[in-house]
Amino acid sequence: MKLAIALSFLFSTLAAQAPLDERGKSGVVEFFVVDSNGVPVKGDITFSVRQLRDGKTAREVKVGAKASLAYGTYKLTVQGSPAYPVEKIIKVKEAYQPVLIGLFVAPIELPWAGNVVRGKLPRASAERGCLSVRLVSPVAENEYADARALASGEFGFENIKPGRYLLVTFGERGICEVSPVSVFDKRTQELFIDVGSLRP
Repeated sequence: MKLAIALSFLFSTLAAQAPLDERGKSGVVEFFVVDSNGVPVKGDITFSVRQLRDGKTAREVKVGAKASLAYGTYKLTVQGSPAYPVEKIIKVKEAYQPVLIGLFVAPIELPWAGNVVRGKLPRASAERGCLSVRLVSPVAENEYADARALASGEFGFENIKPGRYLLVTFGERGICEVSPVSVFDKRTQELFIDVGSLRP
C-alpha cells in the first residue's frame, strides 16, 4: 500500500490528460499547506487559480483555503511569506477533494553552503545497476535533488534543507528501492536507509 502511494506521487506529473466532463458541475477544493516535515503551516497564506481550457489561461482569481470551483483544470499559485511561491496544476473532478501543498522557505537545494548528506546504496541496488539516487519531498512533486553513486555504492548530496524525504534508487531498468529518510539540521549526516521498506 505504501509503495503504491509513493509511486503514485512520484509519477503523478505523468498522469494521462483525460478530458473531464465539465458541464455544469462544481466541487469543493480544500487546500492544506505543510512544511518540509509535513507540519501544517499557519499564517498569511494566499491562494489564486487560473483555469486552463482549450490551451488558454483564464484570468487569475483569488480564492480561500476552501473554495468551490467548476470542474476542470487549474493552475494554482500559493504564496506565504517568507516562503517562495508554489505553483501546482490541479484537476477538479470530485464533489470534494483535498489538495496538499508543500511550502518551503527555499528550494530543496539551498543556494548557500550548508550541509553534506552522505549514504551508501543497499547492496541489491548496486548489484542491479541502480546508481542514480533521488531525494523527493513527499509533499511537493517539484522538490527533489539528484546524485550519482560511485561504483562502491557511496553517494552524497549538498545543501539539503532539513525535512522528510523519499530516497529513490533507480537505473536503466527502473526503480530498485524507495525508502523514507530524514535530513536533520546538521553539517554532516549519514543517511539511514531502511532497506526494502517500500521496495517495488
